Amino acid sequence: MSNSPSTHSKVVHQTVALLTKHGKQTLIAPLFREAFNSTIVHTDTFDTDLLGAFDHSVERTLTPSQAALKKAYLSCEATGCNQGIGSEGSINSIFGVGLVDEEYLAFIDIEKKLEVVARVHSGLALGPIRADTEISLKEQLSKYNNEQAWMLSKNKLNDATQKEQWEKGLTANELLLRFKDVENIDVYLEPDFRAMHCPDRQTVITKCAEKLIEQLNSFCPECGKVDFDVCHAKVRYVTCELCTLPTNQVQERAKTCSACGFEESIPNVKTVGSAFYCSFCNP
Repeated sequence: MSNSPSTHSKVVHQTVALLTKHGKQTLIAPLFREAFNSTIVHTDTFDTDLLGAFDHSVERTLTPSQAALKKAYLSCEATGCNQGIGSEGSINSIFGVGLVDEEYLAFIDIEKKLEVVARVHSGLALGPIRADTEISLKEQLSKYNNEQAWMLSKNKLNDATQKEQWEKGLTANELLLRFKDVENIDVYLEPDFRAMHCPDRQTVITKCAEKLIEQLNSFCPECGKVDFDVCHAKVRYVTCELCTLPTNQVQERAKTCSACGFEESIPNVKTVGSAFYCSFCNP
């Protein structure tokens, strides 16, 4: 069976709901229109910040994948559509790497009981700013995209008893105007990671939407179901040429069906590798 989408019934309908209050529809809708001739029905009737916010005013209780799926179902409830999309971003600091943005997009079909989740991650060259002079503030802001917005701390520095309070969505120009000709400023900023204020996240969200479309266009040659992708493959490690224990190298991952588990065969896949990558032979 060919896995070309033309040989299968169309998965994505003419209208698909999307729940977001942060402008993600402008990134996702054009891609779905081009790929499926589908119209994104945007809704913001549910406050998605209730599921977690970047300023920690609401802590997250769901995994990013679970949150994206929940938003997809909520989008269908709000619009009456049978299909919906939910989005969730997770930003973490990794030692030696810096900030990493993980974006998740979930597509659901209530009638077919279909759930497809795409994930893309990328580093973010963003960080906090602390400035005590107007010149220092201007220099630090100039390092970043002018479209990037910032959160200004309203707390007194070094006061751990205060609950975090932020003034959000401030552009570099607004900040420079506010502190123009002000002596002895005491400014602490963090990036506003909300999608409409963070160009770097917008790039990753776009890539995630492209990944979701790829998964929705990939069909299992065994059972014909959608979502035949390497993200479902089991992780297998290359074995050591000397001791045959698993090394730190991961084998090439094969496309795997999320429904039946069928795995694509990869010719001449590398299964044995150098002892250089073996923790036992080369500790």
